[in-house]
Amino acid sequence: MLKKSVPLWMLAGISIALLMPAPVMATSDQAGRHQIIDGVSIYFGILPIQMARNEADELNLPTRVYKENQRYYVLFAMFDAKTGKRIVNANVKARVEALGGLDFSEKALKPIHIDKLVSYGNYFHLADPDMYHIKFSVSLPDQQQPINGTFDYHRPPSSIAMY
Repeated sequence: MLKKSVPLWMLAGISIALLMPAPVMATSDQAGRHQIIDGVSIYFGILPIQMARNEADELNLPTRVYKENQRYYVLFAMFDAKTGKRIVNANVKARVEALGGLDFSEKALKPIHIDKLVSYGNYFHLADPDMYHIKFSVSLPDQQQPINGTFDYHRPPSSIAMY
C-alpha cells in the first residue's frame, strides 16, 4: 500500500476526480476525460512520470522507468453509470498511439489500490509533443464483449504539465 504524502496525491490525483464518487465528477465531461459506454462511466487521466517518480518504488517499478524522459502514467477509473459504484474487477488494456498510428504501444493496465479505491494504470512513452489517441478495452466478468473507446490527449511541449 502506498504511503499518504504529497507525491501520492500527485499520483493518485492525476485528476482529483478519479478518486471521487462518480456523481461529483460532472465537470470532467467538458475536459474530454469522461465517457459513458454500455452503462460504464469511464474516466481517464495522464501524468508525467516526473510527478510520480517518488511512488515508483512503492509500485515495484524498475528504476529505469522513472529515469527516462517522456514517460507518462495513464490511468483509468470506472464506475457503474447508474449506481455510481466503482468497478473493481475489470481487465483493462490501453493502446497509446501518435497521430497517424505509426508509433504505438499497447499494455495491460494494472489495478492500483489507493486508500481502498481501485484504478487501472501503466506507464507509456510519449516521445514528442503531439496528439495521441488513447484507445482502451475494458473486459468485465458479467459482459461477453469488451467495452472499447478512445480518448485523445495532446502532449504539451513541457513534460511537467498535468491533465
